[in-house]
Amino acid sequence: MTRCPPPVRRPARRAANGFTLLEIILALAILAGGLAVLSEAIRIAQSNGRIARDSTYAQMLCEEKLGEFTTGVTPPAAASGVPFDNYPGWTYTVAMDDLDIPNFMVIEVTVTQEVAEGQQPVSFSLKQWMIDPSILAAASNPDAQSSSSNSSSNSSNSSSGTPSSGSSGGSSSSKSSSTGSTGSSK
Repeated sequence: MTRCPPPVRRPARRAANGFTLLEIILALAILAGGLAVLSEAIRIAQSNGRIARDSTYAQMLCEEKLGEFTTGVTPPAAASGVPFDNYPGWTYTVAMDDLDIPNFMVIEVTVTQEVAEGQQPVSFSLKQWMIDPSILAAASNPDAQSSSSNSSSNSSNSSSGTPSSGSSGGSSSSKSSSTGSTGSSK
């Protein structure tokens, strides 16, 4: 009988020194997911940076306009949607209201950015109490008139020798003028 030759032992197959197709696909999927998350984070950061920049700009414009009113550079008047002369794309609205405190008023300035449709506009508002400008104007004009009338009455009284009564008349007209303005402003 013939004997069968012993089976030939083949050496065990060693693992290849590379990556399998499955490992490559999995690595690419993880990389794509990471890039998607990173790009969304960058988009959100840019959007928040734009909003922060525009909010700061709106606050600056609002403070500037309110400063014009409170210092008397521009007389306060109610307005809506008025564009800034030197700042295109920005508008302001002014609302004024009387307070329960006599001779005071509250002024509110709102600055809004004009943006393309689909974007959220940035808006900023400031409120400030201030003395009613009509009261200040009425109070400052009689003082100027009374001082000029006092000087003219003093010069005429000094020549006639009678005591001056012009100062008391000036102060009473000032009082009636200020109460008249108070009644008309409310």
